[in-house]
Amino acid sequence: MMMEAFSQVWAGRLGGGPQSDSPLAKDREAEERFSTTRRPMPLGQAWTYAQTLGQVAHDHEQILREALQRSANHEGARPVSTIDTLTRVIVELLARQVWLTDPALTTEERFGRMLALERDAVKSEWRITNPGEAHEVNPSLAALETDAERCDLVLPRVPEKTQLAGALFERAPLYVPEATITSRIGEMMYRLLSGAIHGDVAHLLGVLLPTGEFNGEKAVCTYSLSASMLWRAAACFFLATFAARSTYADWLGIDVPDETKRLSLHHIRLSTRRLGT
Repeated sequence: MMMEAFSQVWAGRLGGGPQSDSPLAKDREAEERFSTTRRPMPLGQAWTYAQTLGQVAHDHEQILREALQRSANHEGARPVSTIDTLTRVIVELLARQVWLTDPALTTEERFGRMLALERDAVKSEWRITNPGEAHEVNPSLAALETDAERCDLVLPRVPEKTQLAGALFERAPLYVPEATITSRIGEMMYRLLSGAIHGDVAHLLGVLLPTGEFNGEKAVCTYSLSASMLWRAAACFFLATFAARSTYADWLGIDVPDETKRLSLHHIRLSTRRLGT
């Protein structure tokens, strides 16, 4: 129910175009300087990519929400380790979106980051279809590097997923006044989400299998969703989505309504408070 309310208050706010004085509008105005035959609208492409990242994250949010609702109604499969899997995917996607849409970036920096993301994708595709062959003979990579040279850009290294997640959570204090989270804590939260996905022994035995009793006999382990795991995932979800959506809204120059902020902060406070207990 909290996830549904959170989604509803943001619905429609991020689907419009940029405001005239927004960072995105300024990016689009300067886009001709970075235009190439291969990418005639490079900043338009960056906007489309950022929108798509947000939509894919939202798709996973809906799957997670529906799974929890069905489980609460004793229908369908129980989302146990799945809650960490889906939350981690959401965090990864939004972390990448924030790295690209940070309103403080210059247009040159943003285009450089877009090319860096594309460079990694081109290399990944080449490794799949041409295993063992050098990247130097990859025509797509050569075309991308030509674009970078034409615009006199030195492409940055795309941070590792853990670093991107840490940077996403580090933005939370910009929008949540009482938040004290740092990038190091954000990275730790991301690593905890990764534990169930990779079958980490300590994670599975310590979180997914809480001890209990059966018919008064000695303690046993049961495979079920523990309260600590639920509220940890909820805290990660609400902090990450609020920080990412607020960042994206800043890039578009959209004012977030007070009611949206109020409900978003309510969900964050409630989930972090429950996590502490």
